[in-house]
Amino acid sequence: MPWEAAKHLRLNNEKVLEDLREGREPLANACKAANTAQHLSDVMAGTESGNRMNLETFVQRNYMEKFCATRTGASAICRTGSLN
Repeated sequence: MPWEAAKHLRLNNEKVLEDLREGREPLANACKAANTAQHLSDVMAGTESGNRMNLETFVQRNYMEKFCATRTGASAICRTGSLN
């Protein structure tokens, strides 16, 4: 009878191992997607190392440059690229 218990335990362990193997690839894909999303979030927030400015600053600067470029007589004061 002890060998029956050992056989049952081995079969149960094999089933658990198979379930773990089947779940490994979806988990790896989910982790990869999460890392990609985190990287994009860091870039957009300006917290990614090496980025000079965050998205909000970029949009404000770009809008101000366009605003200044459309104003009559403002080109001497506000030139495109002068805010860099």
